[in-house]
Amino acid sequence: GEIVLDVLERLGKLSCCLDVPSLLAVRATSCAWQHRIASASDTWQAALRRRFGATAKQADPAAAGWVKAFSGALLAEKEEAAAWKRGALRPDAAFAFGSFVRSWASDDEIIVAGLYDGSLQAADWRSGRKSQRFLPAHGDEVVCIALNEEYVLSGSGDPGYYSRPPSDSSVRLWSRQGEAKRSFHGHDDTVRGVVLFPSAGRLGRFGLSAGLDGKVILWSLEVGTKACELQLPRPCYCLRLVESTAMGASSGSEFR
Repeated sequence: GEIVLDVLERLGKLSCCLDVPSLLAVRATSCAWQHRIASASDTWQAALRRRFGATAKQADPAAAGWVKAFSGALLAEKEEAAAWKRGALRPDAAFAFGSFVRSWASDDEIIVAGLYDGSLQAADWRSGRKSQRFLPAHGDEVVCIALNEEYVLSGSGDPGYYSRPPSDSSVRLWSRQGEAKRSFHGHDDTVRGVVLFPSAGRLGRFGLSAGLDGKVILWSLEVGTKACELQLPRPCYCLRLVESTAMGASSGSEFR
């Protein structure tokens, strides 16, 4: 087993491609692999950012620092979940929207809910005031939402409970105030993920969507057309923007 792992590592940088459970399993095979996995600083840094996103704390550049940061973040998450179950935590705010909530996205100012009836509705964190529904509504349930400083992007389809074809698999662009901007049509099945980039960045005028048809589409928000399309071999169930430092500090933040 250790010989096979060593060959795979030499051929394909095995430790850089595995998720955390797999890394831990490989680490348990021998003392040599325990040391090798523990020293894979880039792998643990990537695992921390994939699991906890942009909110992940910076760690010591040494591999041990990233392993410690990942373990600490998991422990803090478990403690918070346990406190919630005990009733030690209470919600800061509660909102009643106009229909069942199927999806949501938020930032420091607003939360936007995607609803069962195909509409969206926003609420202000500070005032608690809810907006009018974003109309015209999707023709199916809103199963994914993204927002940035300027826009809200939503995708629709079957949320997965019914195993039915979607009656609407569109992507729609809105202002944060709920004004309809554009509709995008290019998916043949439920849209399961949408992404907006920071509006001030180089990709701020683009949006991403991915669906059960395996398509990942980059949309031009200003023109309303496809900028490019990637066809995956299998359905795509989610889409997440992860900041990457792989380009180096001199080139600024990039995204994967």
